[in-house]
Amino acid sequence: MAEPVWGALQKSQIDNETIEQAIARIIQDHEDDANAHIEAGESLETHKAEDVVDHPQSSIVPDKLINKNKYFHTTFDSLDAWTLSVFGSGLKWPGCFIATSAVINEWATLSSVGSGGSPIPYDITKNILFQQTLSVNHGGNGKIYWYFEIAVGGSQLGWYWEDGVLSAYIPWIIAPGTRLVEIDAAFDIWNEHTYRAYIRSADEEVDYYIDGVLVLTQAFQYGIAAAAGQIFFHMWNTENNQARNMYIQELIWASDI
Repeated sequence: MAEPVWGALQKSQIDNETIEQAIARIIQDHEDDANAHIEAGESLETHKAEDVVDHPQSSIVPDKLINKNKYFHTTFDSLDAWTLSVFGSGLKWPGCFIATSAVINEWATLSSVGSGGSPIPYDITKNILFQQTLSVNHGGNGKIYWYFEIAVGGSQLGWYWEDGVLSAYIPWIIAPGTRLVEIDAAFDIWNEHTYRAYIRSADEEVDYYIDGVLVLTQAFQYGIAAAAGQIFFHMWNTENNQARNMYIQELIWASDI
């Protein structure tokens, strides 16, 4: 007697469907299920939640990408497009530097104002990111600040350091008359750090990060929604014999469209 083929057997005495047919049907039902593998801990849900999705190189084709951001990034290959008011300046790859002399009350500024280029148009109702990597070679008393001007003569998004105390510029802070919030009373600005300020427009909050660590979340008011702003880096000596160099390695400005 020939041996039976397992897959060709009926799955039960009351159902003529074979085991092979039942397996094929169940597989097809699974493939047709749009909710397969999306529960917690299952493969699609885990894939979606990954910080980094590691697909093969060149596996994402250009027509699948949609640009929803304005993005400006520079490592200062040239200072020709910037306005300088300094004792000294130059390129120092990656980036640039500006310098004061050892004279009390001398200052140095690098700005996009008057550089021949247009101010950066923005809409405060869109998310805005302002990021820099920089250091200053002397940590004695003085004033050092850098920011994106949110409205001409109005307010700033950025950072302010004076005599060791690091604070954040808050655009249109809710408490009237206040535009600075202290972050660190003894901050080592002479070491290289990456500073990021990020406006979450829908929440009317600004997040401030140093080296990827969130150090402050602050509510703000909108004020003027849409305008155009400039970028400033500034050092001011407030004691004698303290020449300073500010090394700016990179600058990023980005906004949703």
